[in-house]
Amino acid sequence: ENGMLQDGSALFAELNANRTQNLRDANRAKSEKLAKERLELAYSIIRSENGRISRADLTARMAAQLERDRSTISAFISSQIGKTLFLVNDMIQETSEVNLPF
Repeated sequence: ENGMLQDGSALFAELNANRTQNLRDANRAKSEKLAKERLELAYSIIRSENGRISRADLTARMAAQLERDRSTISAFISSQIGKTLFLVNDMIQETSEVNLPF
């Protein structure tokens, strides 16, 4: 102002923090959308196999359909076991119930 230099470090830090938070929010939304799409695909594959499928078969089918590495899909499945997918008698299911209705 008026030809005088001012310290803008606080303003810059605030702008940078806002930008960082906006990027994090955008990445979180993208990640949640991707996880939801992958989970829906997993559900459809499990349902097509009468509610139970081996982990290896689920990984292979998802990797083929999503055109992703098996390691990426395997990591996704591991992250979902116990939350949305369940491992019962070495088979992946949508529910933790042993006796499924189908």
